Amino acid sequence: MFPKFLKKKYTIILAAVFLLAGAAIWFFGFAPVMSVEGKNVSMGEFSKIKSAISRYDEVSHAVGTSTLPVEVNKRVLGNIIDRALTDELIQKVDSSINQKAIDRVNETVSKNTTFSLADAAEKLYGLSEQDFKDLVLVPLTKKNLLLEHFKDDPGQLNIISDNLVKTANIKIYYPGYSWENGEVKSK
Repeated sequence: MFPKFLKKKYTIILAAVFLLAGAAIWFFGFAPVMSVEGKNVSMGEFSKIKSAISRYDEVSHAVGTSTLPVEVNKRVLGNIIDRALTDELIQKVDSSINQKAIDRVNETVSKNTTFSLADAAEKLYGLSEQDFKDLVLVPLTKKNLLLEHFKDDPGQLNIISDNLVKTANIKIYYPGYSWENGEVKSK
């Protein structure tokens, strides 16, 4: 039906289209970087968190933190895993903590009259106010509420948390990294 040289030409064009589509998906942040408990994390979210961590390190002149790309990527992957596992822990313990954390952050932010949260988030992290709430304030508040929940028996929180880390279904697709023995490793 098609001459032989046209078949090769179409194969090459088709391969180029797939290659460009794959590159576009990766570049624009749609590709999954990892999966935590069956929930995919996109390259876009990874890039946003990486940028925020790098910006904070730069602005704060953080002592003792490595700015090597391998170490920054490990911190980003660890941050994402930590937030996801905190959410899993909350689901097992008391799912109302999610809403309480959001409410507490919104209440605290609304009472603030001394500085602009949007300006601070931009200067320190390079994030919008909403991203700052979602990526920094709400996760910290969730952890504080978990500690409050287990204030009478903090050892129980450690046991539940350790068991969750040991049994977590985590797959890292980002090249050069893996999840082994409860931590992010570089290959």
